[in-house]
Amino acid sequence: MEPEQIALTAEDDSFQIPPSEVPLQNPLQNPKWVGLIMAWFLPGSAHFLAGQRQTGVIWLFTWFLLQISLFILVSISGAVFFYAAVFCLAAFFLYLIALLASSWRSTRRLGCFGWLLFIGAALLFGCAAGAYVYVIKTYVVEAFRFNGMSMAPTLIAPSESVPGVKRPDRVFVNKWIYRMSEPQRGDIVIFKRTDQRDNTSTIMSKRVIGLPGETVDIESPYVLINGERLTDPPIFAKIANQQDGFTGYCTAQEMDAEGVPLPLTLGPNEYFLMGDNSQRSFDSRFLGPVLRQNITGKVIRIYYPFDRIREIE
Repeated sequence: MEPEQIALTAEDDSFQIPPSEVPLQNPLQNPKWVGLIMAWFLPGSAHFLAGQRQTGVIWLFTWFLLQISLFILVSISGAVFFYAAVFCLAAFFLYLIALLASSWRSTRRLGCFGWLLFIGAALLFGCAAGAYVYVIKTYVVEAFRFNGMSMAPTLIAPSESVPGVKRPDRVFVNKWIYRMSEPQRGDIVIFKRTDQRDNTSTIMSKRVIGLPGETVDIESPYVLINGERLTDPPIFAKIANQQDGFTGYCTAQEMDAEGVPLPLTLGPNEYFLMGDNSQRSFDSRFLGPVLRQNITGKVIRIYYPFDRIREIE
């Protein structure tokens, strides 16, 4: 073969690529959007299937850490903890954005068995998240919507007697505080009332007035504890003096209703609870004392509507 022919052949081989050898997308990888969907149902799964297993575990662990931190901060009274909870909520939203953006990646393609494992893992995550929410609501903090006007103006709901109120107050209730301490005078608590007629339970919210062993009486507009006018904490003086929209305390008889005879001495496990708007409150004046075991939480903060966000006085 002559030199010219050799050069021509080499030149042809260097520029002619058979169609069968054109590079194709890796058939072992999913499109990037699949990783995004996986991360939505199971945080960190896209990273795990992309070979970054430690990173995937960190994403999953961070989800639970932020959730737990948020609910713990929400359950504690005080402006500092409120702002910390707001910061934690903002951090959680940023976390979600970063998680989804980072999960836009190619992941290893799964077979039928692999998808079954992923679905099982996602269901397990969902069950764990559900159990976590149940534990949080039962033992840490729970959100309630307030109904009625028995605690006005501290807590309000739409009513014909209060014009301009369109949305009921929504509150956070600390569910762990009374597992570590006893209810204090002035606390607004939630408690369970059971109707003996049909054995149904109702969750109610009132303010702690009398403590175990004390004698409670009403001398309108004051409450008497062991014969002394109740003025401490200061909220009681404000209610009795009819300041800031309060109307003072009254007896059941002044409401033309039949109630519990007063004065009343509480037993060792009993609390006397009343609404701040006593003229429209169905409370211990009618129900009698509330047992300690029926008090399940402390109202700590209004979180909605936004113009009424505040700590409970």
